[in-house]
Amino acid sequence: FLIPALELCGRLLTVISSSVEDTGHDKPIKQDPSIPNDAETEGIEPRTTHAELLHSANIKAQRIHATLYSLRRLVPSMNTSSSALITSLQRNFGMVRYGSVERMTWLARQCFEILSYFPEMEYEWMTFMINVCLEIDVEISIGKLGEVKLVKSKKKTKKEETVLESLEEEEEEKVDVKQKVKKEKDVEAVSNVNEMADKLDSIMHLVFDHIRSRCIVTTSRNK
Repeated sequence: FLIPALELCGRLLTVISSSVEDTGHDKPIKQDPSIPNDAETEGIEPRTTHAELLHSANIKAQRIHATLYSLRRLVPSMNTSSSALITSLQRNFGMVRYGSVERMTWLARQCFEILSYFPEMEYEWMTFMINVCLEIDVEISIGKLGEVKLVKSKKKTKKEETVLESLEEEEEEKVDVKQKVKKEKDVEAVSNVNEMADKLDSIMHLVFDHIRSRCIVTTSRNK
């Protein structure tokens, strides 16, 4: 019972994290169609904002934290079962690493909060987070002239393959299309580098915040 419960809590945090992504537009609110409201009478579908979705996700996360804390307090053998929780968190964090910055940062923050009542997981989780930072840093390559790019193989999409085939058939448009494709790739590369850099900054900020808080606690205990 205990190990499946811990693994489920890790998966639930990952599922909840998907709702904190800022997609750039609001999502419709699911309401009872039998209850009229001003927005519906005006023909406007009511929508939730990103802030409301984030608030809802935080409330759900606090319920999971309360469940984990209660299990930890009521079950004496929790120390020997915490490895199931750390394994679940690491596995699920790897799934969202290539998601948005908001989602990855939110999930990492929840995992750091778990350390407050599962201190025996601290070493393993901090090691995992530092390795994630190193992996992201390695993917960001800086050239001799200061150019920045991601060292990551990427297969051509069907659209790109179609463009390349049309270039062979239409030689007169070859230069213009190549320049356009190159420009789009450059813009996408810069965007990807910026996103990876933001992820690295966010994770490092959480890591150093945790180290700082631990130093403060240790100092206050030694006084």
